[in-house]
Amino acid sequence: YFKGMIRDDYGFSKMAFHYRFIKTSEENPRNTNVITEPLSVNKSVNQDQFFHSWNMQSLMIEPGEEIEYYFEVWDNDGVTGPKSSRTQSMIFKAPTLAELAEKAEKNADKTKSDLEKSIQQSKKLQKDMSALSRELLEKKNLGYEEKKKIEDLLDQQKELEKQVEQLKKENQMNNSRENEYRKDNEELRDKKSQLEDLFNKLMSEEMKQLMRELEKMLDQLNKDQVKDMVDKMKLDNKDLEKQLDRTLELFKELEVEQKIKEAISKLDDLSKEQNKHLVAQIETFNTRLQTLESSIEDVHNRDNNFYRSILNTNPI
Repeated sequence: YFKGMIRDDYGFSKMAFHYRFIKTSEENPRNTNVITEPLSVNKSVNQDQFFHSWNMQSLMIEPGEEIEYYFEVWDNDGVTGPKSSRTQSMIFKAPTLAELAEKAEKNADKTKSDLEKSIQQSKKLQKDMSALSRELLEKKNLGYEEKKKIEDLLDQQKELEKQVEQLKKENQMNNSRENEYRKDNEELRDKKSQLEDLFNKLMSEEMKQLMRELEKMLDQLNKDQVKDMVDKMKLDNKDLEKQLDRTLELFKELEVEQKIKEAISKLDDLSKEQNKHLVAQIETFNTRLQTLESSIEDVHNRDNNFYRSILNTNPI
Protein backbone atom coordinates (compact mmCIF):
# COMPACT_ATOMS: atom_id res chain seq x y z
CA TYR A 1 0.00 0.00 0.00
CA PHE A 2 1.43 3.37 -1.06
CA LYS A 3 0.47 6.94 -0.23
CA GLY A 4 2.08 10.13 -1.54
CA MET A 5 1.75 13.74 -2.68
CA ILE A 6 2.37 15.13 -6.19
CA ARG A 7 2.77 18.83 -7.17
CA ASP A 8 3.29 20.66 -10.48
CA ASP A 9 2.52 24.19 -11.66
CA TYR A 10 0.98 22.83 -14.87
CA GLY A 11 -1.12 20.20 -13.17
CA PHE A 12 -1.11 16.56 -14.27
CA SER A 13 -2.04 14.63 -17.38
CA LYS A 14 -1.46 11.05 -16.24
CA MET A 15 0.26 8.84 -13.66
CA ALA A 16 1.50 5.26 -13.61
CA PHE A 17 3.08 2.61 -11.40
CA HIS A 18 5.88 0.54 -12.98
CA TYR A 19 7.54 -2.66 -11.85
CA ARG A 20 9.69 -5.45 -13.26
CA PHE A 21 11.39 -8.61 -12.03
CA ILE A 22 15.14 -8.10 -11.81
CA LYS A 23 15.91 -11.47 -10.24
CA THR A 24 13.90 -14.63 -10.80
CA SER A 25 14.20 -18.26 -9.80
CA GLU A 26 16.13 -20.62 -12.06
CA GLU A 27 13.28 -23.13 -12.02
CA ASN A 28 10.71 -20.52 -13.11
CA PRO A 29 12.37 -17.74 -15.15
CA ARG A 30 10.07 -14.76 -15.73
CA ASN A 31 9.65 -12.01 -18.24
CA THR A 32 11.78 -9.09 -17.03
CA ASN A 33 10.00 -6.42 -19.11
CA VAL A 34 8.56 -3.40 -17.28
CA ILE A 35 4.87 -3.79 -16.39
CA THR A 36 2.82 -0.60 -16.11
CA GLU A 37 -0.33 -0.01 -14.10
CA PRO A 38 -2.13 3.27 -14.99
CA LEU A 39 -3.30 5.29 -11.97
CA SER A 40 -6.11 7.83 -11.80
CA VAL A 41 -5.09 11.45 -11.23
CA ASN A 42 -7.05 14.69 -10.81
CA LYS A 43 -6.23 16.81 -13.89
CA SER A 44 -7.92 19.96 -12.57
CA VAL A 45 -5.49 20.63 -9.68
CA ASN A 46 -1.76 21.24 -9.39
CA GLN A 47 -1.40 19.34 -6.11
CA ASP A 48 -2.94 16.01 -5.28
CA GLN A 49 -2.62 13.09 -2.91
CA PHE A 50 -2.47 9.59 -4.40
CA PHE A 51 -3.02 6.10 -3.02
CA HIS A 52 -2.08 2.79 -4.60
CA SER A 53 -2.61 -0.76 -3.40
CA TRP A 54 -0.23 -3.23 -5.05
CA ASN A 55 -1.63 -6.77 -5.15
CA MET A 56 1.62 -8.73 -4.86
CA GLN A 57 -0.18 -12.03 -4.19
CA SER A 58 -1.28 -12.14 -7.82
CA LEU A 59 2.39 -12.11 -8.86
CA MET A 60 3.03 -15.45 -7.12
CA ILE A 61 6.45 -14.23 -5.98
CA GLU A 62 8.87 -17.06 -5.23
CA PRO A 63 11.57 -17.09 -2.54
CA GLY A 64 14.68 -15.10 -3.45
CA GLU A 65 13.06 -13.12 -6.28
CA GLU A 66 13.54 -9.35 -6.53
CA ILE A 67 11.28 -6.68 -8.04
CA GLU A 68 12.15 -3.10 -8.95
CA TYR A 69 9.28 -0.58 -8.77
CA TYR A 70 8.67 3.17 -9.07
CA PHE A 71 5.98 5.78 -9.80
CA GLU A 72 5.91 8.15 -12.79
CA VAL A 73 3.76 11.24 -13.32
CA TRP A 74 3.35 13.51 -16.39
CA ASP A 75 2.61 17.24 -16.17
CA ASN A 76 -0.07 18.99 -18.21
CA ASP A 77 2.12 21.46 -20.15
CA GLY A 78 0.09 22.29 -23.24
CA VAL A 79 2.86 24.42 -24.82
CA THR A 80 5.93 22.17 -24.95
CA GLY A 81 4.10 18.93 -24.25
CA PRO A 82 3.83 16.76 -21.13
CA LYS A 83 7.06 15.98 -19.31
CA SER A 84 7.43 13.14 -16.85
CA SER A 85 9.06 12.78 -13.46
CA ARG A 86 9.60 9.53 -11.61
CA THR A 87 10.33 8.50 -8.09
CA GLN A 88 13.53 6.79 -7.08
CA SER A 89 13.46 3.08 -7.90
CA MET A 90 12.85 0.80 -4.93
CA ILE A 91 13.66 -2.91 -4.66
CA PHE A 92 11.45 -5.51 -3.05
CA LYS A 93 13.46 -8.59 -2.06
CA ALA A 94 11.54 -11.75 -1.25
CA PRO A 95 13.32 -13.74 1.46
CA THR A 96 15.24 -16.78 0.27
CA LEU A 97 14.22 -20.32 1.21
CA ALA A 98 17.13 -20.45 3.66
CA GLU A 99 16.00 -17.20 5.32
CA LEU A 100 12.38 -18.39 5.48
CA ALA A 101 13.44 -21.73 6.96
CA GLU A 102 15.57 -19.99 9.59
CA LYS A 103 12.66 -17.70 10.50
CA ALA A 104 10.25 -20.65 10.68
CA GLU A 105 12.62 -22.51 13.01
CA LYS A 106 12.87 -19.49 15.34
CA ASN A 107 9.08 -19.17 15.36
CA ALA A 108 8.72 -22.88 16.14
CA ASP A 109 11.20 -22.62 19.03
CA LYS A 110 9.26 -19.67 20.44
CA THR A 111 5.92 -21.50 20.11
CA LYS A 112 7.30 -24.56 21.94
CA SER A 113 8.72 -22.37 24.68
CA ASP A 114 5.42 -20.48 25.07
CA LEU A 115 3.45 -23.73 25.20
CA GLU A 116 5.73 -25.09 27.91
CA LYS A 117 5.35 -21.86 29.93
CA SER A 118 1.57 -22.06 29.62
CA ILE A 119 1.61 -25.68 30.81
CA GLN A 120 3.66 -24.71 33.87
CA GLN A 121 1.35 -21.77 34.56
CA SER A 122 -1.68 -24.06 34.36
CA LYS A 123 -0.07 -26.53 36.80
CA LYS A 124 0.71 -23.71 39.24
CA LEU A 125 -2.87 -22.47 39.07
CA GLN A 126 -4.19 -25.95 39.83
CA LYS A 127 -1.88 -26.23 42.84
CA ASP A 128 -2.90 -22.78 44.15
CA MET A 129 -6.58 -23.57 43.62
CA SER A 130 -6.26 -26.85 45.54
CA ALA A 131 -4.65 -25.00 48.45
CA LEU A 132 -7.36 -22.33 48.41
CA SER A 133 -10.11 -24.96 48.27
CA ARG A 134 -8.70 -26.62 51.41
CA GLU A 135 -8.55 -23.26 53.18
CA LEU A 136 -12.17 -22.51 52.32
CA LEU A 137 -13.26 -25.83 53.86
CA GLU A 138 -11.84 -24.70 57.20
CA LYS A 139 -13.47 -21.24 57.05
CA LYS A 140 -17.00 -20.43 58.07
CA ASN A 141 -17.08 -17.23 56.08
CA LEU A 142 -15.19 -15.70 53.17
CA GLY A 143 -12.82 -13.09 54.61
CA TYR A 144 -10.67 -10.36 53.11
CA GLU A 145 -7.59 -12.59 52.90
CA GLU A 146 -9.42 -15.35 51.00
CA LYS A 147 -11.04 -12.80 48.72
CA LYS A 148 -7.61 -11.34 47.93
CA LYS A 149 -6.23 -14.82 47.09
CA ILE A 150 -9.15 -15.47 44.73
CA GLU A 151 -8.57 -12.14 43.01
CA ASP A 152 -4.90 -13.05 42.56
CA LEU A 153 -5.89 -16.40 41.09
CA LEU A 154 -8.30 -14.72 38.69
CA ASP A 155 -5.53 -12.33 37.59
CA GLN A 156 -3.24 -15.31 36.93
CA GLN A 157 -6.03 -17.05 35.04
CA LYS A 158 -6.57 -13.96 32.87
CA GLU A 159 -2.84 -13.82 32.18
CA LEU A 160 -2.91 -17.47 31.13
CA GLU A 161 -5.87 -16.71 28.87
CA LYS A 162 -3.86 -13.92 27.19
CA GLN A 163 -0.93 -16.26 26.69
CA VAL A 164 -3.14 -18.89 25.07
CA GLU A 165 -4.83 -16.34 22.79
CA GLN A 166 -1.41 -15.05 21.73
CA LEU A 167 -0.34 -18.62 20.98
CA LYS A 168 -3.37 -19.03 18.70
CA LYS A 169 -2.56 -15.84 16.79
CA GLU A 170 1.12 -16.71 16.42
CA ASN A 171 0.27 -20.18 15.13
CA GLN A 172 -2.10 -18.74 12.51
CA MET A 173 0.48 -16.17 11.40
CA ASN A 174 3.26 -18.78 11.19
CA ASN A 175 1.06 -21.12 9.14
CA SER A 176 0.12 -18.29 6.81
CA ARG A 177 3.79 -17.38 6.24
CA GLU A 178 4.89 -20.99 5.76
CA ASN A 179 2.09 -21.70 3.27
CA GLU A 180 3.61 -19.05 1.01
CA TYR A 181 6.70 -21.18 0.34
CA ARG A 182 6.14 -24.66 1.80
CA LYS A 183 4.34 -27.22 -0.33
CA ASP A 184 3.30 -29.83 2.23
CA ASN A 185 2.12 -33.30 1.34
CA GLU A 186 -1.37 -34.46 2.35
CA GLU A 187 -0.18 -36.10 5.59
CA LEU A 188 1.54 -32.92 6.80
CA ARG A 189 -1.47 -30.81 5.80
CA ASP A 190 -3.73 -33.09 7.88
CA LYS A 191 -1.44 -32.74 10.91
CA LYS A 192 -1.34 -28.97 10.53
CA SER A 193 -5.13 -28.97 10.42
CA GLN A 194 -5.29 -31.11 13.59
CA LEU A 195 -2.84 -28.77 15.30
CA GLU A 196 -4.85 -25.71 14.34
CA ASP A 197 -8.00 -27.35 15.73
CA LEU A 198 -6.20 -28.01 19.02
CA PHE A 199 -5.04 -24.40 19.23
CA ASN A 200 -8.58 -23.17 18.56
CA LYS A 201 -10.02 -25.36 21.33
CA LEU A 202 -7.63 -24.08 23.99
CA MET A 203 -9.24 -21.95 26.69
CA SER A 204 -12.89 -22.93 26.33
CA GLU A 205 -15.81 -20.55 26.65
CA GLU A 206 -16.97 -22.51 29.72
CA MET A 207 -13.77 -21.57 31.54
CA LYS A 208 -14.16 -17.92 30.60
CA GLN A 209 -17.75 -18.00 31.84
CA LEU A 210 -16.61 -19.55 35.15
CA MET A 211 -14.14 -16.70 35.61
CA ARG A 212 -16.86 -14.11 35.05
CA GLU A 213 -19.21 -15.83 37.50
CA LEU A 214 -16.51 -16.16 40.15
CA GLU A 215 -15.77 -12.43 39.91
CA LYS A 216 -19.46 -11.68 40.53
CA MET A 217 -19.64 -14.05 43.52
CA LEU A 218 -16.75 -12.33 45.26
CA ASP A 219 -19.04 -9.38 45.95
CA GLN A 220 -21.66 -11.69 47.51
CA LEU A 221 -19.06 -13.34 49.82
CA ASN A 222 -20.80 -16.75 49.52
CA LYS A 223 -18.08 -19.17 50.64
CA ASP A 224 -19.72 -22.43 49.43
CA GLN A 225 -20.52 -21.12 45.96
CA VAL A 226 -17.05 -19.63 45.61
CA LYS A 227 -15.46 -22.94 46.64
CA ASP A 228 -17.54 -24.82 44.04
CA MET A 229 -16.42 -22.37 41.37
CA VAL A 230 -12.76 -22.68 42.39
CA ASP A 231 -13.02 -26.49 42.22
CA LYS A 232 -14.60 -26.30 38.75
CA MET A 233 -11.89 -23.93 37.54
CA LYS A 234 -9.26 -26.31 38.87
CA LEU A 235 -10.76 -29.16 36.82
CA ASP A 236 -10.95 -26.95 33.74
CA ASN A 237 -7.30 -26.02 34.21
CA LYS A 238 -6.44 -29.71 34.39
CA ASP A 239 -8.21 -30.18 31.04
CA LEU A 240 -6.36 -27.15 29.67
CA GLU A 241 -3.04 -28.63 30.79
CA LYS A 242 -3.84 -31.87 28.94
CA GLN A 243 -4.82 -29.93 25.82
CA LEU A 244 -1.61 -27.88 25.98
CA ASP A 245 0.45 -31.07 26.43
CA ARG A 246 -1.23 -32.71 23.45
CA THR A 247 -0.78 -29.56 21.36
CA LEU A 248 2.92 -29.39 22.24
CA GLU A 249 3.49 -33.06 21.37
CA LEU A 250 1.71 -32.75 18.02
CA PHE A 251 3.64 -29.54 17.31
CA LYS A 252 6.94 -31.36 17.95
CA GLU A 253 5.86 -34.29 15.75
CA LEU A 254 4.96 -31.94 12.91
CA GLU A 255 8.25 -30.08 13.27
CA VAL A 256 10.27 -33.33 13.06
CA GLU A 257 8.31 -34.53 10.01
CA GLN A 258 8.80 -31.19 8.25
CA LYS A 259 12.55 -31.32 8.92
CA ILE A 260 12.76 -34.88 7.58
CA LYS A 261 10.82 -33.86 4.46
CA GLU A 262 13.12 -30.87 3.91
CA ALA A 263 16.24 -33.01 4.46
CA ILE A 264 15.01 -35.54 1.87
CA SER A 265 14.26 -32.70 -0.55
CA LYS A 266 17.76 -31.27 -0.07
CA LEU A 267 19.33 -34.70 -0.64
CA ASP A 268 17.24 -35.10 -3.78
CA ASP A 269 18.37 -31.68 -5.05
CA LEU A 270 21.98 -32.56 -4.20
CA SER A 271 21.66 -35.88 -6.05
CA LYS A 272 20.28 -34.11 -9.12
CA GLU A 273 23.10 -31.57 -8.96
CA GLN A 274 25.70 -34.33 -8.65
CA ASN A 275 24.13 -36.15 -11.60
CA LYS A 276 24.41 -32.96 -13.65
CA HIS A 277 28.10 -32.70 -12.75
CA LEU A 278 28.62 -36.39 -13.59
CA VAL A 279 26.95 -36.00 -16.99
CA ALA A 280 29.06 -32.91 -17.67
CA GLN A 281 32.24 -34.81 -16.70
CA ILE A 282 31.30 -37.72 -18.99
CA GLU A 283 30.61 -35.34 -21.87
CA THR A 284 33.96 -33.62 -21.26
CA PHE A 285 35.72 -36.99 -21.17
CA ASN A 286 34.02 -38.04 -24.45
CA THR A 287 35.05 -34.79 -26.10
CA ARG A 288 38.65 -35.24 -24.99
CA LEU A 289 38.59 -38.87 -26.13
CA GLN A 290 37.32 -37.85 -29.57
CA THR A 291 40.06 -35.19 -29.75
CA LEU A 292 42.67 -37.79 -28.75
CA GLU A 293 41.38 -40.27 -31.36
CA SER A 294 41.52 -37.56 -33.99
CA SER A 295 45.09 -36.69 -32.97
CA ILE A 296 46.13 -40.38 -33.13
CA GLU A 297 44.58 -40.67 -36.60
CA ASP A 298 46.47 -37.55 -37.74
CA VAL A 299 49.75 -39.01 -36.46
CA HIS A 300 48.99 -42.32 -38.16
CA ASN A 301 48.29 -40.57 -41.49
CA ARG A 302 51.49 -38.53 -41.24
CA ASP A 303 53.50 -41.71 -40.53
CA ASN A 304 52.02 -43.45 -43.55
CA ASN A 305 52.82 -40.49 -45.76
CA PHE A 306 56.39 -40.44 -44.37
CA TYR A 307 57.05 -44.11 -45.10
CA ARG A 308 55.54 -43.85 -48.56
CA SER A 309 57.78 -40.93 -49.39
CA ILE A 310 60.87 -43.00 -48.33
CA LEU A 311 59.86 -46.13 -50.23
CA ASN A 312 58.55 -44.07 -53.14
CA THR A 313 55.38 -46.10 -53.23
CA ASN A 314 51.85 -45.19 -54.03
CA PRO A 315 49.23 -44.99 -51.27
CA ILE A 316 47.72 -48.35 -50.45
